[in-house]
Order: sequence, then structure tokens, then C-alpha cells
Amino acid sequence: MIVRGILIVGGLLLVAALAFVGWIYAASEAQMRSFPRPAPFTAAIPDDPVTLARGAYLAQTIGCFGCHEADLGGASMGSDPLFGSTHAANLTKFVRKHDVAAFEAAVRHGIDPHGRAYWSMPSTGFVHVSDVDIVALYAFMRSAPASSKAAPRSTLGILPRLDVALGKDGPVPKWIPLVAPLSHAKGDLQLARGEYIAMTACSECHGPTLSGDNPWEHGDSPPDLMIAASYGDADFRMLMRTGKAADGRELRLMSGVARARFTGFTDAEIDDLHAYLKVRAQAKLDAADAR
Repeated sequence: MIVRGILIVGGLLLVAALAFVGWIYAASEAQMRSFPRPAPFTAAIPDDPVTLARGAYLAQTIGCFGCHEADLGGASMGSDPLFGSTHAANLTKFVRKHDVAAFEAAVRHGIDPHGRAYWSMPSTGFVHVSDVDIVALYAFMRSAPASSKAAPRSTLGILPRLDVALGKDGPVPKWIPLVAPLSHAKGDLQLARGEYIAMTACSECHGPTLSGDNPWEHGDSPPDLMIAASYGDADFRMLMRTGKAADGRELRLMSGVARARFTGFTDAEIDDLHAYLKVRAQAKLDAADAR
């Protein structure tokens, strides 16, 4: 009788556990599919040298090569039995299989071609990528040699799925409303250019408002970009090209990114970025004083 009772209790616990796991999967999957698809993006796709060069420049400076590698063939970025696996897609296959509307939805909205939200595509950093630049990126990737690398889908493990099911976390589109709007788009041209660079090349790490508020970073996260105002022009150029602080120290979170991505910026672009970040810092200080 005791053994029978243990078996019955064990069986009931197993059924309850399986039901709970099933609820986690169903609830999290419903959340992943709860975001509306954006309006279809349509545009002619040119193949002129200027457009393709602009696309290559963007792929470097906003970070496409960082995750998807220099051949755009993608890469596995980690796997864990409880957290799942992350695979950067083979973009040379993606753009040959899908139209520019699917590409724009993925880049700016974090929605895959099947209407499901991405978990690890950093679209919060690309919300403000312009229509012209979306086209340039797509055209460049279509022109790149096709890579034969496999492109497995990323998987979401039981622990992040539980957080999603409970509303404690969410896929990329959940965080897109946090992205700050462009405030200089119709104003000073230098500040507009600098803000565009900041919001498309810096916000992936420094957060949707550039305040170090990246929802995926914990602990030693990048700082509020107010810090840029403390740099002189020459030191800021050195920071952007080498990732080194004004005193020559390597900055762990910046060095690799600067050397891989930001060397593509011209001196004029770095100066535009610095001008915007200094104005932004002063505005934040003024707002704090007003309180």
C-alpha cells in the first residue's frame, strides 16, 4: 500500500509538472506572437555603387558584422539547456528568401517573417534607421556573396520562457516603446546627424535613451553617454577609434566595439556625434537643476 501510494503521488506530481511546463510554453509562445506586424515596407532596391557602399558602411558601424560575422553568414552565440540557444541568422540567405518588408520588420520592429517576435535581435538600437538606409542595407546584403553556413533557429529555454509567461520579461518588441524619439531631426543639421549616429550605433549598448538603461544589461553595464561631454575633441576621437579613455586606459566594454565598428566613421561624423552628446548632456543637467 505504501509503495502504491508513493507511485500515485509521484504520478500526480509528474502530471502537474508536465502541465506546468505546458502552460509555460503556451503562455510564453502566446506572448511572443502577441505583437502586431508592422505595415508592409515597400521600396525599390537599387544596386548602384553608392547605395551598396552605404550598406556596407552601415553593416559595419551599426553592428551587423558583429553578430552575423564579416561574411553575414551568421554564428552561434551560446547555448544553455535552461536558457536556450542564440544563433545569429545567415543574412545572405535571409535576404534572398525574404523581401525588403520582412527585412525591415526584423530590423526595426523585432518581428520575424512568421509574425513571431525575436528574443535576441537588438531592434531597439535600429528603430530610427531611415528608410533609405534600410534599403541600402538590404541591397548590400543581397549583393554579398551567398554564404553556405547553416542558420539554425534560436531557441528559448524554460527559464526565460517562465519570465515571459509571468510578465517579468519579454521579447524585443516589448522594449521598443522605450526608445527615445529623435529630437533634432528637423533642427540643427550637425545635431541631427550626431543624434542619428547615436541612436543607431550607440543605443544597442547604451540603452534606448542612451542613459545606460539597456534592459538586457546587468551589473557592469555601459554608462550614460553624458560622460562623452567630459572628453575633449581629440580624446573623443581616440575613444571612438580605439576604445581607450582619455588617460589611455582600455575600456573593456568599448575597446572591441570601437575597433571593429567605429573605425568606419569619418572625423566629421565623430565630431557630429560628439556635438550632439555634449548638447544632450547639458540638457540633462539643465533639467536636473530645474527640478
